[in-house]
Amino acid sequence: MWRIVLPTIQEFGTLDVPLLSAPPPFRFAEPAECGRVLTEVGFAGITATSHTNRWTGRDGQAVLDLLYQSIVQAPLLIEAQTREAREKIRVGIRARAEEYRRGDHLELRFPYLLVTPTKPR
Repeated sequence: MWRIVLPTIQEFGTLDVPLLSAPPPFRFAEPAECGRVLTEVGFAGITATSHTNRWTGRDGQAVLDLLYQSIVQAPLLIEAQTREAREKIRVGIRARAEEYRRGDHLELRFPYLLVTPTKPR
């Protein structure tokens, strides 16, 4: 998703817009950071495994809808652009998403980290 969104925003808008303060979007993508935080709050026996989720959609609009429904900072970044830039970004995202066409659908893959801790009694 970010390979579609960030280059499109850079092409038609700017990444330098004021946004609400938020943790880094990939803070918990590293097993060590997950383990550190979970250990700090009392968990133990922490395991982490990497997986990939596969998402399919019919077209670029489905990708744009997914973006607005599942990622907090990206839509805020788009909405902070000028009206003209916002429309160009939306059109650009729909077009770039076509790079992921597989026959009659688009296919995106999302890596994720499944972290499983236990709480000592």
